[in-house]
Amino acid sequence: VVWPLVKRSLHAAKLLIWGSHADEYVINCTKTDAYVENRGWFRDWSQVAAETRVVASPVQEGAGMKNHVVSAIMAGRPVIGTRLSFDGLPQLSGADQYMASSPEVLADLIIEALTSNDRWNAIAAAQQSLLVDFQGAQQERERLRLILSELN
Repeated sequence: VVWPLVKRSLHAAKLLIWGSHADEYVINCTKTDAYVENRGWFRDWSQVAAETRVVASPVQEGAGMKNHVVSAIMAGRPVIGTRLSFDGLPQLSGADQYMASSPEVLADLIIEALTSNDRWNAIAAAQQSLLVDFQGAQQERERLRLILSELN
């Protein structure tokens, strides 16, 4: 649903799909659209980051932190996704610059991140601080857990 909206605005854009076990829909898309490529399995995120400008994460179901989101941000690539894409991470003010609630808004955010260096930099910076905040909170929870375990 999102890709046709992006493609309509950015005719030269290319969708690279990473990950193993692609479903039939993805396989069919890669056969019929010259601008969609199924890259399959990858060794590490530096390979993905080297070939992408933006990581799209249109997650519609599931819970918990998404490894692909954290890995992409750590590799320096902004992630545009749904609220579920960022599940388990702290919510920042301004998350509406990279988080969408509909396919249309998701496509618009992807287009903005692909076409505007200022927008790309703002999203990348916001998401880097999101990880810093998250890691700090994780460290605080671990310290508290250690203190509580010593008291017991």
